[in-house]
Amino acid sequence: MKGIVNILILILLSAAVNAQVIRDTISKKDTLSHSSKIGFAISGNFGGGIASANAGNPDMSRLNYSNVSNQSLPNATYSSSGGLNIGFDLDMLFGKQRNIELSAGLTYMYTKGTADFSGFHAEYEAQDGNGNTFRRLLTATQASESLSYGNVSIPVLFKYSTNPDKKMGAYIQIGPVLSLSSSASGTMNSTIDFEAVYHYDAATKGFVYSPNTQPGDWLLTKQAISAELPAGQNVNNYFSQLYSRGYYVGLGESAGGKVNKVTYHVGGGMIARLGGEYRVNKMIHVLFGITAALLSNSRSVSSYAPITASNDLTAISQSNFLNGTSSLLTMQVGVNLGVQLRLIK
Repeated sequence: MKGIVNILILILLSAAVNAQVIRDTISKKDTLSHSSKIGFAISGNFGGGIASANAGNPDMSRLNYSNVSNQSLPNATYSSSGGLNIGFDLDMLFGKQRNIELSAGLTYMYTKGTADFSGFHAEYEAQDGNGNTFRRLLTATQASESLSYGNVSIPVLFKYSTNPDKKMGAYIQIGPVLSLSSSASGTMNSTIDFEAVYHYDAATKGFVYSPNTQPGDWLLTKQAISAELPAGQNVNNYFSQLYSRGYYVGLGESAGGKVNKVTYHVGGGMIARLGGEYRVNKMIHVLFGITAALLSNSRSVSSYAPITASNDLTAISQSNFLNGTSSLLTMQVGVNLGVQLRLIK
């Protein structure tokens, strides 16, 4: 929430700066003439460079497991390999020399990255092959997602160009962005340990679910079994023996494949471009330089379960960990190449 507020503040500050720059520039008689007509142009921009996307830690209170308890996740880590952006604008040109512009258009930004959720842990109620109820301990020793992020936004930008009467000039373009939608989709690969805790109830003379470990509980965990096994015996083999006897535990189980797309809703941000402007003629201008974009989107979080398994562990499925996140912050900094076609000289 704090990040979204900061973005909104940046948008307001940018809009205020744009308005002040336009007022100051219009006041200069050598740049604008009140009698000059407004011109129009269409522009296309393409860029790419370094990028980052961060959705923070999933909300562990929204996990959808039966009688879930003791859930945890170390800080999720995000990394990105780069990104691209492409956009089209309709430009309004002001002044005798048409060196002041106000633009609005549509921009698509693509970012490629990974997210690591290793260490995810949840405990919940399950049934074994002998009809007993127990507490299952699910731990993802490795859980990594390869993600593609897409964003569609509407930028409203102010642009000022120097040396409008010469072939070569410089320009700066900056303004707020209405981020319509962001999404994240991809694949996930996990390695999971399934351990168990059995709690015996004397009243019912059977095993019942207990959310917390108590004295006398039967611990079928890697740590507990390793401490009890004689030297030279393999804990994985022992877990396999337990499984064959109907106690559904397992170590190092693997799962992989596509995960569902997670969509974030309307947000805001900023875009800035800075560089050179080569005027092929009065109608065609080529822009080149650097670009920077910062976008923030949010969503509501409902219940989710990133890793699920059947009682007997024969079916393990995965869904996007980002289902548990409420915001996505995306940034790109890189080179930019653009072309402007002026419809009115």
